[in-house]
Amino acid sequence: QLKRSKWPTKSHYLYSPIVTFDVDGQLMPVKLVFVMKRGLPNDFLVLGTTKTDLHPQEIIKMYARRWQIEGYFKVAKQYLQFDNTQIQSYDGLCGHMA
Repeated sequence: QLKRSKWPTKSHYLYSPIVTFDVDGQLMPVKLVFVMKRGLPNDFLVLGTTKTDLHPQEIIKMYARRWQIEGYFKVAKQYLQFDNTQIQSYDGLCGHMA
């Protein structure tokens, strides 16, 4: 429905509305950013944050960094056997790798 609407789109994202969700009886504003998937012009990702003052480009950058971190942890669990540890500090992680 959004794609067919007459809302103006931006170059790096489609839309960025602020919506309200009901969470346990309290209304919570959430900023959504609709981003086109690479290579799939008719499909998109929806990123969300409760930091409604952020510009959509900042939200996209934060999710990109987070995705790199998630990719690292996937590799670390598969090849370095980090899935069996409960290390929560940087020094502990370095010690475990060594």
